[in-house]
Amino acid sequence: PPSPPPSPPPPPSPPPSPPPPEALQAAERVAGTNYEKAQLVWGIEDIQDDSAPYAPREVDANPVVNPAFNIGDPTTQVRMLKFCEALQNRTDLASSFKECPMQILKNVGTTLSYPWPMSSAQILSVITSIATQNPGYRKIYGLQTVTSGGASTQRVAWVKANFLSGIPFRMSATKLEREYFKFLDFIAEFEATTFQYSATNANGSVTLHSAPPTASATVRVTSECWVRMATELQAIRGTVSSIAVSLAFAVFATLIFTGDVFVALMALLSMLAIILAVIAILVALKVKFGIVEAISLTILVGISVDFSLHLAESFTRSHFTSRGLRGVDAVSRVGYPIFSAAMTTMSAVIPMLWCQVQVLVRFGQIIPLCIVMSLVYGVHFFLPMLMSFGPNVPGGGAGKWLCHMGKLPGLLFSTQTRRMIFLVASGMIFGFLLPATRALLYEDGGSAFAVVAGGFAFLSAVAVFVERRCHRRAVAAADPSARSHVARAARLAAARLAVPAPRPRPVDARPSPSPSRA
Repeated sequence: PPSPPPSPPPPPSPPPSPPPPEALQAAERVAGTNYEKAQLVWGIEDIQDDSAPYAPREVDANPVVNPAFNIGDPTTQVRMLKFCEALQNRTDLASSFKECPMQILKNVGTTLSYPWPMSSAQILSVITSIATQNPGYRKIYGLQTVTSGGASTQRVAWVKANFLSGIPFRMSATKLEREYFKFLDFIAEFEATTFQYSATNANGSVTLHSAPPTASATVRVTSECWVRMATELQAIRGTVSSIAVSLAFAVFATLIFTGDVFVALMALLSMLAIILAVIAILVALKVKFGIVEAISLTILVGISVDFSLHLAESFTRSHFTSRGLRGVDAVSRVGYPIFSAAMTTMSAVIPMLWCQVQVLVRFGQIIPLCIVMSLVYGVHFFLPMLMSFGPNVPGGGAGKWLCHMGKLPGLLFSTQTRRMIFLVASGMIFGFLLPATRALLYEDGGSAFAVVAGGFAFLSAVAVFVERRCHRRAVAAADPSARSHVARAARLAAARLAVPAPRPRPVDARPSPSPSRA
């Protein structure tokens, strides 16, 4: 019988499925580019800043050149070359040094059979020819045209060298400061050293010379990371003073609205606990402390005092005579509004987590944490302190015996005029804390500030006097009995002033018999 047909070959196996796409990651900087760029500058002392005070510097500001810089000086040439060589040997400071501007000039001068060090005319001609052949070198050698006596000449005003530092990219500001001081120590050590060099004379003989420190060879190291370092350090270190000022105003506001020193101190303790708790959480989450975190902590003081102040004001104005009942009454009256305020603020901030700008994302992460900690510490730390050590009667506690501080809220907020005076005075104080405002007021020796402060105090006193006088007249016009009482009090006061006081009688003197008894 015929053999059965062969079975068809098995179908090919399907191709392997592609791996799932990974999440987009930030591009890693390859070797050689993961360090901060820096520059060496000779001949520039500063930049000419014509911007207004407390305004950012202009981007295209003109440099302030060093008049003592002279690239034709042999000592300057030797020290510039020695500095490049010393920096190349410090791999912790410079990871890559492509070309030294003085080494380039020396090499070109050697091809032209110029001696080393070169004269002023020789080195100027070398720089001019290099800049003419390659215009990019004009960014390294700063040529300036000098006009004197109708004749124009050129001089080298500054020299710049680019290199790649040994500072890792995006290092924190505190570590950058250590690297910055390391550069300064290296420069100070170099500028205190005297070098020896040999020079060939016109007759072909070689003599040994010394290159001592000179103002012409003063060098500066600049980098964009130094600007970021200074900005972040100023923000971080200014946060401490900002928090201190904010806490002082928060305690002052608590003291004004409650009239109790103990309550204000307990509010201060609560705010310090909230700030420390938030900082501890940020450290535990390994969050780097930068400008955004510094601003967030400054905002934290305002958020923390908000909840505590509402609880303190409600506690001190409660009509119960037991601390425990006063605490329960305070929570029952302002607890729900405080919780609602916290929820609405968080709901307004949480959408910032989906922003593309990382600064806003970090705000969206820190501010909800601040709100939660303020709410927790306000209800579970500050309020129990009030229920244990706070005043137990309205107007009692420290406000009763410490200079009658309990009367302070009524003194400041009892009438509309006093509330307006307090509002304007607070605005003036806050404005005076700004450096720009102080500079404006002190332009003419402080006379403007004295006029403003004195005028406001005088107008405030006049307003309070007129208000009290109008109030007395209104009371007297509305109540005739009050009018008679006021007149009677005035007559009694006049009588006391007119009639002299009786002379005191001796202790052993006997009273004379009355006429009726006689």
